[in-house]
Amino acid sequence: MAQARATTTERVIAAAARVFLDKGYQGSTIADIAESAGISKPTVYQYAKNKQWLLEQIVALVSTEMEKCELVLHEAAAPANVRLYWLIQLHVDFAVRYRNSYRVTLSEQADLAPEARDEFRLWARRTTSRFADLLAVARREETFDWPGDISIAAQLLLSTLTSVHRWFHPDGGVSSAKLVDDIVYMISGVYTAPEMGNWPMPPLPMPAAEVERPESLLLG
Repeated sequence: MAQARATTTERVIAAAARVFLDKGYQGSTIADIAESAGISKPTVYQYAKNKQWLLEQIVALVSTEMEKCELVLHEAAAPANVRLYWLIQLHVDFAVRYRNSYRVTLSEQADLAPEARDEFRLWARRTTSRFADLLAVARREETFDWPGDISIAAQLLLSTLTSVHRWFHPDGGVSSAKLVDDIVYMISGVYTAPEMGNWPMPPLPMPAAEVERPESLLLG
């Protein structure tokens, strides 16, 4: 049975991410994106200004949208080790739900407009700074035992979390929840994990998941 054609901005952005991965940003065209989305080229322009705009929306999904979720967790009224657990869950969830967008974001930054590139770098710095601050609080609360520079701990853990999209897929036999448990176990020498049954994650402004490639294209 044919799947529904792409009729939303989110679907067109997801199609653009697939095409950019397949052909590279410079080698891709709006016609390629239309074909991947299962719509006509004129229809693409109903939802997207141009190819550059699509690239910047992909990057914004990884940075702007993720930051909204991060801030909810950082500002929650919970111990630092609980918030750290939530953030690990968030990073894994984003890496799985928006895998293509992650890969495009990290491979096509040279083609961003200077303003968009600068904003992405600022986001990365803000993310690292907040993460280091959280680890420092956890250290004061004696749930994160790190004797050295806390910014190094933040960089090491974030490097692990931001690489998940490169190799992890839940269809490979390991669930996202199991991966979170594995990451927590990996850092258990310095991190005291809380009993998470007492701490459900707060509601997050999570955007829609990436849309998969239609099996049958319906040109509009």
